[in-house]
Amino acid sequence: MHSFIGLALTSAMAAATTQYYSIDAATRTFRDDFGRARIFHGFNVVVKKPDYLPIQDHWDFDMSITTEDLQYMTDWGVKIVRLGVMWESVEKEAGVYDTAYLDKIDALINLFHEWDIAVIVDNHQDLFSRNLCGEGVPHFYTPDDVDHKCPFGIVGTFFQLAGRCVPLSSYNMETDAEGLPLLSECQKHSFEDMYTAPEVASAFDALYKNKDGLLDKMFAFWTEVTNRLKSNPNVIGYDILNEPWPSNMYKEASLFFHPRKFDKTILYPVAQRAHDVVRAVDDEKAIFFEGA
Repeated sequence: MHSFIGLALTSAMAAATTQYYSIDAATRTFRDDFGRARIFHGFNVVVKKPDYLPIQDHWDFDMSITTEDLQYMTDWGVKIVRLGVMWESVEKEAGVYDTAYLDKIDALINLFHEWDIAVIVDNHQDLFSRNLCGEGVPHFYTPDDVDHKCPFGIVGTFFQLAGRCVPLSSYNMETDAEGLPLLSECQKHSFEDMYTAPEVASAFDALYKNKDGLLDKMFAFWTEVTNRLKSNPNVIGYDILNEPWPSNMYKEASLFFHPRKFDKTILYPVAQRAHDVVRAVDDEKAIFFEGA
């Protein structure tokens, strides 16, 4: 479970009629209808494989959102969830969006509302995409020319000496009919080790640099999601990208030794554009940006 510490809020929003909470721009705190600051207690609800929805017809220790789960959450004082609505869960074919899935997400958000639990819509990812043993970006958008060896330099050498920056291509994992590594194969390896792979770093680099329009495609996803969910008053806001990886630190050592440089020089322009994309559709709900 992740806390929300470190998520930056944007907006100088006044109280909006379509949402339960506003943002006090001076203090960056949520405010309710009485002007009181609200501190939410909550956790993630993210299903990382098809059909990208929690089980709802029976209780399961890990995977369900049922009346029993919601009662537990209420008893524990949960007032918010960060709900995974991943890019790959919405765009299952290039340029084709699954509106039926978004209808189910909308219904789930309404269910949380019945239990007085607000929702942040989360574009979740881990390890970029299924091609790289993760999830998030649709696998067909994974760049073809990712690095398959650790870039030469002080940071790459340091990671190699620590047993990291090992190419995923060297793992020799079995694949499925689409050429994607089997999840059973991925689970044989350390998540932390795989995250430092050169393939992951170069894939993120392509996203931030909008290579082959990749960032454009992510913002097209956000336009679709925002259009669908903007009218749901239980959505507090949108988390643009979960845990952005400081990709090209292997090639630009200063990004490793000065982590805030990555946030300021690479993520900030992405955040500015995300703000413009969301605000073109929804000028009321909060926008959340995560640092490296």
